[in-house]
Amino acid sequence: TPVKVLKAYMGDGLDFSEFELKTNEKYSPYVLGDEHDARVGDRTITINFSDGIAKQVSHGQVASAGIPASEKCTVGEINCTGNFMVQAFGTSGASGSAVVSEKTHQVIGLVSWGVDGENVGMGVIPISLFYKFLAGPNQPHPADDVAEEGAQ
Repeated sequence: TPVKVLKAYMGDGLDFSEFELKTNEKYSPYVLGDEHDARVGDRTITINFSDGIAKQVSHGQVASAGIPASEKCTVGEINCTGNFMVQAFGTSGASGSAVVSEKTHQVIGLVSWGVDGENVGMGVIPISLFYKFLAGPNQPHPADDVAEEGAQ
């Protein structure tokens, strides 16, 4: 099914994208909540597609408060300062999955990163940052840069 990228941005603590899917199907949307009331130990549900094997439901829990800035808070190109962690099953392919609070039934964050070779859970970008993403600029896609270079 064709999907169109409307907006994407990665940097400044943000890693979000917005897509458009034109369909006649009816889907129940996720309700975006707020992570500020979430506490360590609160139960979560994440539906992901880890390793591309199969869609799976992963029950977990909030495992940390907001992560403070430190030397260890860099995972690849991602600065995890202000993110939080969940203990839940997931690996490559889980990125972008909604983390839903069992208590509120609302999205409190999106899975963004993991630590290769370590079973320490998944890093989650707080959903409150999504509103900052919506208000901010779009970021050119690398393919757009290549297309512009070829046109010159």
